[in-house]
Amino acid sequence: MRTDSLRRMIGAAIVLMLFGLAPQGGAQDKPADNMQILRDKIRADKKLVVATNMELTESEAKGFWPIYEQYQKDLQKINQRVANLLKSYADDFRGKSLTDDKAKKLINEAVSIDEAEANLKSTYAPKLSKVLPDGMVFPYDFGFVPSTQAADGDPIDVLLLIDEPAFPGCVIESRLIGVIEGEQAEEGATERNDRLVAVATENHTYSRLNDLSQLNPKLVEEISQFFVNYHELQGSKFKVLGVRGAKQAARLLKKAIRKNKAA
Repeated sequence: MRTDSLRRMIGAAIVLMLFGLAPQGGAQDKPADNMQILRDKIRADKKLVVATNMELTESEAKGFWPIYEQYQKDLQKINQRVANLLKSYADDFRGKSLTDDKAKKLINEAVSIDEAEANLKSTYAPKLSKVLPDGMVFPYDFGFVPSTQAADGDPIDVLLLIDEPAFPGCVIESRLIGVIEGEQAEEGATERNDRLVAVATENHTYSRLNDLSQLNPKLVEEISQFFVNYHELQGSKFKVLGVRGAKQAARLLKKAIRKNKAA
């Protein structure tokens, strides 16, 4: 592979890294005291946002905050790897010393960091599920179906059952198993806001799942409750109208595709 191609690849990988980079420290920061003050303020503001929106009881807070703090510490280690990767790329790019070998190593490190972050999330999600009430932990991956238009004018939403967390911007082949039908009320206006449910094709845990009726009713209830709580935190109300199977989900998807083509 030519060096210019590798440079483009690592450049793209670096751009993706930037979207997930959180503020953190490093020896290159000058002046160090001012940067540390800024980082501490950002962390405090972030914690305030979490505390304000979670509205935890005293017992829930005692279980949640130690896990949150440890997660942030572990996440900071990953962010430091991102910072080191960015610095290495910048130094080699400016110095015109980005060889094929260096580019491959940087790409491998970028992939490794993505995997580390995904593993971190999958490690802490079960811990949070034990200390938070039903419906307050995002149950699986959530996205949309491209080239569709739902009743609210946006691409139709889909909740994806998957073995490991994915990352923003990826396209995952999946099959529909059902839909959580609902309506959203905000500022006096009410509109339909159905949520498709699908299973990733490359999946072990739910490989034999073909219809939402085959899923544990308790899990379906938790997913439904999540959407109620999620909208409440956003200042709107979500009412579950019903839970339907794969056939109804397919009909809604076809309708959303036709609506998008007609737009």
